[in-house]
Amino acid sequence: MFVPGPPTDEGEDAMIQGVLTRDGACLFVDDGAPGTRFAVLWPYGTSWDEGAQEVVAADGTRIPLGARLSAGGGYGSPEMLERLLDVDALRDRAQACAEGEYRELAHVQHSISTSATVADAATDTTGSSGTPPATSATSAATTTVTSTTQWTPPTITWPTTPFTLPPDYGSDVTCDRSNVQPRPTYPPDAVLPTMEWTIHDLTIRFDPPERFSPDPIPLPAVGDCDRANGLYLLERWFIPDEAAFAGLSVQANPGDESPLLSRTEFSDSITGSNVTWYLWNGNAVRQTGEPANMGLAVLGDYLLMIHGTPDAMREIAENLTIEPTP
Repeated sequence: MFVPGPPTDEGEDAMIQGVLTRDGACLFVDDGAPGTRFAVLWPYGTSWDEGAQEVVAADGTRIPLGARLSAGGGYGSPEMLERLLDVDALRDRAQACAEGEYRELAHVQHSISTSATVADAATDTTGSSGTPPATSATSAATTTVTSTTQWTPPTITWPTTPFTLPPDYGSDVTCDRSNVQPRPTYPPDAVLPTMEWTIHDLTIRFDPPERFSPDPIPLPAVGDCDRANGLYLLERWFIPDEAAFAGLSVQANPGDESPLLSRTEFSDSITGSNVTWYLWNGNAVRQTGEPANMGLAVLGDYLLMIHGTPDAMREIAENLTIEPTP
């Protein structure tokens, strides 16, 4: 579905993120089951290339089925967005494509970016009515190809402009971990072995430094529910004589417009084996000279984070390798 008129000066900054899929005559963000995905309302000037099976943004950006989309915008029901749906056929299409308990559409408005994917599915190319898609799509299986482009922080200008958080920000997600495979445990004085994790198309290896000891109170293992909500890895280590644990996590990239990536002021950086880590003190918005206790690196669809003392974070970064999964 495409907005038939140019935008006003107003805009929203909720993060819209997921795989572009198609189901009949509708385009969706996210490749989940019906009822868990959002039909897309595209901004004025967007079009559909039937031959290439791609959405074409007003600036020429092409978004193929199966690509991972990241954009700024908002969410609303067809009734809430009625002022934009001023064509009867478009209103009917919105009602037909909207899903889920609240029947909300994802209204893409700005800052559209994509990461390349390889589709491995036969997608519906005409829709049930033989018409181009209005809002959504379903690709049966897609394999994401991680971009090798590394993120660099923007220049922060103070005061920053207001940011509107998504309406569901901070809402609790309840995960049943009763069937989650337990994480490996080691004796307190054990020498930790090399650790390896495969996350979609990334393989991450970590050689723990000698002074890193097993976590005496292991964190819950990451399960399917966590992964579905964008948390892929969560590890923590105890370092004797240090006041803080050292840790590593891998999450879904929240997008360049997110507060974390657009408004964090960094105080230092570490060049790792193949990514650059940017450090800051998480106790303050502006950096005031306090030692860094957090760090992040962005690689394609993934946000990698480390925490601990500056020395511990440097040891993690220098002993971590990140490679495409064979």
